[in-house]
Amino acid sequence: MAGERILIAVLCLLLPQIAEAACQPPHYKIDGAEATDEATGLVWRRCGLGMTWQAGKGCTGKLLQFSQDSAAKEIAALGEGWRMPKVSELYTLVDNGCGVPTIDTSVFPDVVVKPEGAPYWTSTKVGATDLIVEVDFSDGSYDGHSKGIPLPVRPVKGP
Repeated sequence: MAGERILIAVLCLLLPQIAEAACQPPHYKIDGAEATDEATGLVWRRCGLGMTWQAGKGCTGKLLQFSQDSAAKEIAALGEGWRMPKVSELYTLVDNGCGVPTIDTSVFPDVVVKPEGAPYWTSTKVGATDLIVEVDFSDGSYDGHSKGIPLPVRPVKGP
């Protein structure tokens, strides 16, 4: 009983610090429309396809959804090394400390959770199936979907 009280007291002291640190990843270097993850070297577009970054306003336009094949074509049209992220890359953006959505919306302000969640495409196939992995920022989960389902995309470039 005494040990339990001590644990509760320690947690009560730490929780405000944990909550204050939540969703404030210090590892992004922001440069207008791009956010560089200094831990991975990946450069992310702060706005999903269909939206553009405007200083002082954030992401403007409409977040578009694409089938897997059309998303790949749209990203290729961006040039400059942009590509669809692998699941291991996109999942680095998941931050459960942020609550809902599970991504830092001060860095990536276009993520909106809808009744169907906030899933984004990756380029990762599910085994030998015809399914592709998506990362859902509504709860930090991932799942496989068929290529034809329209989902938003967050382009990335880098290593």
